[in-house]
Amino acid sequence: SINENADVDVVWSWNKIIPETIVVDFETGNLNQADFSNDMNAPWVITNNAYEGNYAIKSSCEGLDNGKSIIEITVDVPFDGKMSFYHRSSCEQFFDNGYFYIDGVQKAVATGITDWSYREYTVKKGVHTYKWEYSKDAVDSAGEDAYFVDNITLYKTFVAVADSESISAAARALYISQPAVSSEI
Repeated sequence: SINENADVDVVWSWNKIIPETIVVDFETGNLNQADFSNDMNAPWVITNNAYEGNYAIKSSCEGLDNGKSIIEITVDVPFDGKMSFYHRSSCEQFFDNGYFYIDGVQKAVATGITDWSYREYTVKKGVHTYKWEYSKDAVDSAGEDAYFVDNITLYKTFVAVADSESISAAARALYISQPAVSSEI
């Protein structure tokens, strides 16, 4: 039973709120939305060649023989979930490549002149490092000689999808538990 006269203490703390998703979309026109580590030898830069909105990021080692442009971020993922981003390449196919890594394990490669494509990966709760790298060979160039990234979701929750049988059973249970309603006209 519930005592209606009982005192209840509620503790509220803003530092315990964990967002369900964090997206870096570069629409600030800079890299300040997240704590990126940007290799300053050939830093990633803001470009107005975006998948969505006005801005994205791109590698900047165009024309540098054996050039490499790297940007990474370490993320403390608060729960098992997903991370995602859009990317495209505009470069010499097979010789110049855009790579994506999670914790040092290659997950994606883009080469040649491609359209924007979506990538999504499962991530476990804990600290992870996401790295994007554009690597260029010693000769020739094609396209813009660059790798582009936009709309990075650092983490998001899984979306549970119930099967139709479970939905039907839940709907029947809800219907049965509702009081009958009658109306007269």
